[in-house]
Amino acid sequence: MKIWLKRTMKNRFFLLFIFITILCRAQDPNKFWQGWNSEYGSIDIHGGVYMPDLGPMNRYFRDKRISTLPAALNTIGGGVKSKIQTNFPAFHECHTSFQYFIPTNIQSDSLRFSLSGFNAGFDFGKDLLYKSKKLDLLVCIGFKGGRLKLMREDQLSHAKSYYTNPYLAPLILIEPKAILGPLCISLKAEYLFDISKTGWKHKSKNMPDIPYSRFTGALLQLSLGYAIPYESRTATVTESNDY
Repeated sequence: MKIWLKRTMKNRFFLLFIFITILCRAQDPNKFWQGWNSEYGSIDIHGGVYMPDLGPMNRYFRDKRISTLPAALNTIGGGVKSKIQTNFPAFHECHTSFQYFIPTNIQSDSLRFSLSGFNAGFDFGKDLLYKSKKLDLLVCIGFKGGRLKLMREDQLSHAKSYYTNPYLAPLILIEPKAILGPLCISLKAEYLFDISKTGWKHKSKNMPDIPYSRFTGALLQLSLGYAIPYESRTATVTESNDY
């Protein structure tokens, strides 16, 4: 059932991404690459949930009679949205971001585990609601890289050992955003595709192996930020109107 739900979420995310892009592309085909840019950058803080594939690890914990990890990990972070000038005009809107995974603790009678981590990323794309001054709908592609750390503690001896699992994941992003005066609020919906090795690395000696984890999954975040107008773009539009 969980596998089916994950596949359903991924398929729906893909279909939504493709449908929105094709629909908006059909409305104004001659200006798809030249326009479609937002009027604002922003500095944002965000929080949300990340849903990687932790199923194999949880089956291992259940077999050991240890409580299991939740399906979603809580995140908090920040980012900057700006514009870039490239030779390929499809990519004018860009984000840089950082997320920290709030530690999640599980335990048995004799062992305690704590999962934490971080990632940082970059993505770029277009604003599909470029005609609106107060609403954006960003569709982007990009990547994130990060690392998860699993701490294992013997509750009798208090000896600690660690596993780590670095990852690199391309992503697709859909972000509706509203500009409310100097503030902006948005919902960032991302889907990550882990292309790195899935095994956990031992950082201490004489540690038992644990099953792999794949960090493919959805990352959903609510974002609040300070909106910064693109003055240069406004000036360019005004100058063109004078002619």
